[in-house]
Amino acid sequence: MMDLADYLQAEVGRTSIRKVAKATGVSKTTIDNIVNRRLKTMPDVATLEKIARAYGMTLPVVVEMAGAALGDGERARRLARELEAHPWIAERFDELTSMTREEFNETMDYLAFRRERLAPRPGGDQSTL
Repeated sequence: MMDLADYLQAEVGRTSIRKVAKATGVSKTTIDNIVNRRLKTMPDVATLEKIARAYGMTLPVVVEMAGAALGDGERARRLARELEAHPWIAERFDELTSMTREEFNETMDYLAFRRERLAPRPGGDQSTL
């Protein structure tokens, strides 16, 4: 599979960076940074979604392509599989990844609390929050 930098480079070569930016809705600067491998982390999901839509690909495929460009193919493949299996995660991915570690841990603690409170109880008591 071609990585995202190579794929976008081919598109830029066929047209122009301006046309790629316009087709995707991603800034010329971001396209240039991806093509020239200046990014040290994967672009955000919103950017990857725009690229996927513009070129008729699925988000998981573009995530995998982006991970391959960063030399982290296995991790990207796992993320791509999870996004494909659980599309609602993609809808909230940027929100989750913008949290601080503390906010994330508090959210996970709250979810564990909710799960515990909503779990079926012996004797049929189904109290809720």
